[in-house]
Amino acid sequence: MPWLYVVATHSGITLAPLLGNLVVKEIRNASLQGLLAPFRPDRLPPGRHRARPHATPKARPAVVSTSDIYTKGPGYMTRIQRETVAEQSAAILRDRILSGTLSPGTPVTEEAVAEDLGASRATIRQALNTLMVDGLLTRHPTTRVLQVTTLSPEDVHDIYRARRFLELGGVEAAAHASREQLARITSAVDDLEKAALDNNVAAFVEADMRCHSEVVALMGSQHLTAAHNHLMAKLRLVITAAETRFERGLAVHKEFARLLVSGAIKEARESLAARLDEAEQDVASQAALLATSRSRPSR
Repeated sequence: MPWLYVVATHSGITLAPLLGNLVVKEIRNASLQGLLAPFRPDRLPPGRHRARPHATPKARPAVVSTSDIYTKGPGYMTRIQRETVAEQSAAILRDRILSGTLSPGTPVTEEAVAEDLGASRATIRQALNTLMVDGLLTRHPTTRVLQVTTLSPEDVHDIYRARRFLELGGVEAAAHASREQLARITSAVDDLEKAALDNNVAAFVEADMRCHSEVVALMGSQHLTAAHNHLMAKLRLVITAAETRFERGLAVHKEFARLLVSGAIKEARESLAARLDEAEQDVASQAALLATSRSRPSR
């Protein structure tokens, strides 16, 4: 019988003849395996080489092709990223606040929101911090409890001072605006008209704010546009509750857009300034009424 050498495999022991022409035979006999047990790889002394078990191949993570980024636009990467639970929670609360479901002065606690949305308190705490940065939530000066932001008439006047600076600056920039930029303003006015025909207050307010935001965007500054959006989000706390006069609001917006597109910058500026003055008084009065109704003791 030729000399044999022992080959350890993961399934047992193999005796391989030194003569290359002979067939390697795998020994499966229990008695022989017992005799050759010291040579089994799972019984090798410490420090000796052990055969690696066959690992289950792991699924490779999805790879984003750079061609997809360029062909599908800059928003492609944003769409494939997973939105966190905190971001979803903040979006739900923001919608409830801006729609008036949570009115100004309503307490918002971690415990109640976490139970309502089925999320952890740590996650809800992060969502509430986001809304505080947005100015939609503030702490009560006495109890320190978070509540939906309440705007005073003084807050409204301050916001409108900033709006005049930003929006009238956008009107001046319209003299050098492209057709595409001006078309976005007329598109917002078209949406305003559709909302008026549908008697949709929420859509009317949304289109109104978008029209003003597009005017600020004519200056070409993302920082100024972001600042304006922040102001309008806070102002919407009061505007949502205010009575919307569809016919008059639509008429002045259409006239303003016509002046702006035709290049009548001076007339458009005067029209917008007068409309801001009138709106400031209306919204400030509404804020005062809301403050008075909240200060009345409940019976």
